[in-house]
Amino acid sequence: MRKINDSKVSALYLNGQTMREIASRFRCSISRIHRSLIHSGIPRRSVGIPRIDHTETRALYVNGHSMSEIASIIGCSTQCVHQHLTHMGVPKRPRGKTRTKLPEEMILTLYLNGSCSGLTLAEMFGTTSSTIYRLFKENEIITQHWQPKGSESPQWKGEEAGYCAMHHRVEKLRGSPKSCSLCGTTDPALTYDWANISGRFQDPRDYIRLCRQCHTQFDQEKKMSATTANISESRQPPKEIA
Repeated sequence: MRKINDSKVSALYLNGQTMREIASRFRCSISRIHRSLIHSGIPRRSVGIPRIDHTETRALYVNGHSMSEIASIIGCSTQCVHQHLTHMGVPKRPRGKTRTKLPEEMILTLYLNGSCSGLTLAEMFGTTSSTIYRLFKENEIITQHWQPKGSESPQWKGEEAGYCAMHHRVEKLRGSPKSCSLCGTTDPALTYDWANISGRFQDPRDYIRLCRQCHTQFDQEKKMSATTANISESRQPPKEIA
C-alpha cells in the first residue's frame, strides 16, 4: 500500500479540497484518503451539498441575481446553488416575477428607435430576452427580424417623413388597428385608423386605435381646442414694458 502523509491529507481536506482531488494528488484511491481522514479524526463534510462560499452565495441572491447567474459566477450547477440556499434557510423569490424593476420606457424607446435589438437590450439591462419580448407584447409592439432603423437606416427621413410614412411606421411597429379605443367597437366591417394623440407624430406610442367615425370626431375636437386656445391667447392684453 502506498504510504501517504496523514497530516498533509487532513490539511488539504480542511482547506476545502475533496477526497477525489486529494486522491488524485497522491495517486491513490479515494477509500485510502477516507481511511486517512478517519485515522486523523477528521469528520467528513456533509454529502450532497457541494462546497461553495455561503456568504457570497447569499449576498448574490439577496442582491437580485438569479440562481443560474450565481451558478455561472461561482462555477457550479443551479441545483448546487439551490441546495446551499435551502441549507442556509434563505427564502426563495416567487417564480415568474421580475426581481428588479426594469426601465420600461427606456427599453421601448431604444427598440422603437432602432438603436438595439431585443437580445442586445437583455444583455444591457441584465435580464433575459424572454423578459424583454414579454415587455414588447404587453405594450403591443410587434417584433420582427432586427435591422438598422431610425437615423441609421438608409431609408430614414427623420422629421421630413410625411403623414403616410409616419402612420405606416406606427402600423409596422404596432400592427393594424382592429378596434376603437373610444367607442369600444370591434366590428370587422368598419374601418379603423391610428390617430395621433398630442401631436408627437414621431413617437409611435403617441397613437390610439379609432374607428373612422370616432377618428373624424377626435380630429375635429382637437382642431376646435387648438383654435380656442389661439383665440384666448390673442385676446390677452399686451404686457407692459418696464
